Amino acid sequence: MKFIVIFLLFAAWLFHAPPVHAAELSNQFTLEMWVKPETSAASKAILGKAEEVRMFTDASGYPACQFKTTTWQTAATSGTALSLNTWAHVACVYNKTTLKLYVDGVEKASTALTSAVDDTANAYKLGQDDSSGTTYTNFIGSVDRFLVYNYARSGKQIVQDMNAGHPAVGSPVGSALAYYKFDEGQGSTANNSGNGGSSLSGTITSGTWNNTGRFGKALTFSASSSVTTTITDPGYSNTVSVWVNPSASVASKTLVTASKLTTSSLSKPVYGGCTGTALTLNTWTHIVAVSDGSGSCKIYQNGVQTASSTTGVTFGTSINIGASSFVGDVDDFKFYNYPLSAEEVKLDYNQGASMVLGRSSASSTAETAIYSDNFDRSASSGLGGSWTGSTWSTSSNKAINTPVTLGSELTTNGDMETGDPPTGWLNNGVTALTADADSHTGSQALKVTLTSAYGYAARNITVSPNTWYSAGSWAKRVSGTSYIVSCLDPNDGWWAYAYSGYQTGISYTNHTGTFRPAGTSMSYRLGGKDNGDVLLFDDVSIKALTTSELFSSITTSDTDVIASTDMVLISYTQGGLVLNLLILAAPP
Repeated sequence: MKFIVIFLLFAAWLFHAPPVHAAELSNQFTLEMWVKPETSAASKAILGKAEEVRMFTDASGYPACQFKTTTWQTAATSGTALSLNTWAHVACVYNKTTLKLYVDGVEKASTALTSAVDDTANAYKLGQDDSSGTTYTNFIGSVDRFLVYNYARSGKQIVQDMNAGHPAVGSPVGSALAYYKFDEGQGSTANNSGNGGSSLSGTITSGTWNNTGRFGKALTFSASSSVTTTITDPGYSNTVSVWVNPSASVASKTLVTASKLTTSSLSKPVYGGCTGTALTLNTWTHIVAVSDGSGSCKIYQNGVQTASSTTGVTFGTSINIGASSFVGDVDDFKFYNYPLSAEEVKLDYNQGASMVLGRSSASSTAETAIYSDNFDRSASSGLGGSWTGSTWSTSSNKAINTPVTLGSELTTNGDMETGDPPTGWLNNGVTALTADADSHTGSQALKVTLTSAYGYAARNITVSPNTWYSAGSWAKRVSGTSYIVSCLDPNDGWWAYAYSGYQTGISYTNHTGTFRPAGTSMSYRLGGKDNGDVLLFDDVSIKALTTSELFSSITTSDTDVIASTDMVLISYTQGGLVLNLLILAAPP
């Protein structure tokens, strides 16, 4: 469940974090958080630790960070404003040499500083700056995932944090600054799938499309072709990754940007002081060129290191693929504003495929996946694999699972057919409960009308500790615009959503999730967020899952359920915990 704090006018919901002293930070730090401004983004306090450090937006809405050494030091300020009603990841990093600001994983500003940070006992305040004479008013909007480190995180680590802990390469979130898949098949724009956004999409000159790429389509280059864009100079910390298939001599050519990734007179890729092995005509080759500071370069071809040297590459601001020089096909170009490790190069070569989360060395204690399945299937063969006790089929190249065994029903009157209001469902004091003829099945549903914010109906159930359950309900909005909630609130202090999301209310929608309680008593809650919301709920079901049905988080009546994101079983959890599992059940 994501932790989200919503800031209201007059800072009624400001969140205070415990104080962390500058001495504890060793005068180096990293501050990170997600922000989504909902009104003006100008001159707002994103984060404040009074008289010590702050993140804010200036009068133009540009995010910035700053710390105090007797007086406030020069801020690192982005040149681009935050967008309203749009999530942005903002990070401030100081290593006692440079203060840096990152937005969405991209370094946007840096300021050379060597001062010690003033040491205060003040608390961090999200959305407020209490410093004397501050000109920054309280933030209005939402924030998520606030992080504090007592050291300077690298650019790669910032991207990893932004991607919710996924490794910077091989993440389900785009981690390259620029990533051109070349799958458009038409037009003169190479759309950027990297975290640099659409402003880094490439301009195609004299390129032609083909359907025989290394992955899907590709772009064919002639001696007058190029794909260009402009980036912020990453200096000596960078990686170029590209698939090339030369159709004419590749001797003494520019692959990416003049004097950067080129070839020698012997058709060998060159990057800084590194020279790889000769490219073969009419053969796809994956090239990764890495610069890790001014004194280090490496070249990898098809995942294998072919060169290393002591001269790095300062890349500059221009990406120019082909550069009116290379002749042949190009596919899957990526540019990273940090150096990839050998392990990450292999991930990149394999398009992110890996069975390991975190480091893969024998001494590592990071989470190691013992099984991973993205449920992509083109045929019914092999669908079962290690999944047993279920019926498998396919639809649109996605595996579909229909369970055959679930435990007995734990809810009473979950179909809402008895009583007005339905018997056994209690309100939390800020709702009106009635029966309603607009039902999912049967003759009536539970109608929940909120008379104040965060109202719900609830029913207590008895469960067995450490047993997996499927919990679900059908919900429909009658009026209101905020979210519908079906959640579980165990009375042992542990709490989690079974489902929380925004719904249109056009028709009934199934909300289903898995949970494993630590205690024996739980409350199943059905409700919403805003005063005046009117919601309908029907066919509530809570059943125990057998081991073989652990990955089938659905009720027996559902037959079109798709596991649409990766499913990972982590070895050190209690008997196997499901992570990153999304079950989508369509209404009938």
